Amino acid sequence: MNTSFAIEAGKFLNVKATRLPQPISVKAFDGKPGNTITHVLILNLTVDGRRQMDIPFCILNTANHDIILGLKWMNYF
Repeated sequence: MNTSFAIEAGKFLNVKATRLPQPISVKAFDGKPGNTITHVLILNLTVDGRRQMDIPFCILNTANHDIILGLKWMNYF
């Protein structure tokens, strides 16, 4: 989740970001080191009538995207 979007979503939903006990290192699509994830936003979602509770969204600068959901995530849920 993009940092600026996470701030706005947190305000709107009255949810605070949670600091991770250990930062997560991220690699960019080209394999180069990227930013580090230090916080997550825990949200409850309803997708296609199915409720998912306590889903952690990692907060980092995602450039042009507010939220990125991976295929593995979509397949799992």
